[in-house]
Amino acid sequence: MKTSSSSPLLVLLLTAAALLLAAPRQAQAQDHGTVDASLNDGLSFHSADDAFQLRFGMAMQARLDAAHTLSDERLTTAAVPLVRPSLRGRLGAPWLNLFVQPELAGSTPKLLDLALDLSFDPGINLRVGQFRTPFSRTFITPITNLLFTERSPADVFFRAGRDTGAMVFGAFADGRLEYNLGAFNGNGINGKNDDRDFEGIARVAFNPLGAITYDEIPAIQGSQPLRIGIGVGALRGERTDAPTAERAGGKTTWTGAEVDLALHAALFAFQAEGYARWTDVASGEDSRGLGGYAQAGALVWGPWLEVGARASYVDPSDAADDDDTLTVEGVANVYGLGNHLKLQSRFGVESFQGHQGQVGTLLTQVMF
Repeated sequence: MKTSSSSPLLVLLLTAAALLLAAPRQAQAQDHGTVDASLNDGLSFHSADDAFQLRFGMAMQARLDAAHTLSDERLTTAAVPLVRPSLRGRLGAPWLNLFVQPELAGSTPKLLDLALDLSFDPGINLRVGQFRTPFSRTFITPITNLLFTERSPADVFFRAGRDTGAMVFGAFADGRLEYNLGAFNGNGINGKNDDRDFEGIARVAFNPLGAITYDEIPAIQGSQPLRIGIGVGALRGERTDAPTAERAGGKTTWTGAEVDLALHAALFAFQAEGYARWTDVASGEDSRGLGGYAQAGALVWGPWLEVGARASYVDPSDAADDDDTLTVEGVANVYGLGNHLKLQSRFGVESFQGHQGQVGTLLTQVMF
């Protein structure tokens, strides 16, 4: 699938228009549908029998950073890093669902997600389109449900990112066992597969005490029962968009492994992931990278104040000396209207080659 990165809003509008044109036919067959608006569901339309649904949502962030960089510069920047309208639709049957989400922030808007789900059974589901690949637990978690509103630097480095492909997924035994198995272009977001090679990604998770949500701030919904999740991910494939491949002028073959642990209990949540990547380049520049992170957060005052901390480590290649990075961060989150309004204050210290950089961030997130 080839998708233009310059027209995500057009894709969203055309999709919405097509679904709205179909809506009257659904509603006419079952008398009248309903239109609702709420913080939890956004603006939604439901046919009388709920076979046809549309939900429009939005997530936005604004932030202010004050940084003392590794190169000893002092910078203050203000930005709107995230403006993501979304459209979710049920297309005439409970087993056929659509999700569309562009990113409108930045100088060039782009399409993030355009995925169609066929949900036959809790244990057997099919997703096709462009979407988040299932290599790590934190990347599957929606960005609005993250403790730090940004994923760990370790996850950003080792994950496969969004890609175009197909995936089967499901859960068994009341959510105690999960699996994801997908084949993707391997060319990244909005990329075109320029050969016959694909990237395979798989993840399995075991939740011995019952299903555990993909949510790093679950206590916002109330005190949580004890839940533990243990996951393992793997990927293998050739990529042409990897930095190493660009330097070498050839393709990069990635083999990756991931293990993750999540624990939810009462008002506390802990999560950790470890990564390894073996990289083979046609020029012979082979290497291995290692990394990981651990984080914890807890509500300390009603449903309004949360504090947390995270440590991340990345060693991108054993072929180079002294190229590892350690990042330690602390965060305080204030919530209003559940998770629909989030005010975040955080401070981080990054250590690289004997130098240190610091950054303080104030962020506002609105979501409905």
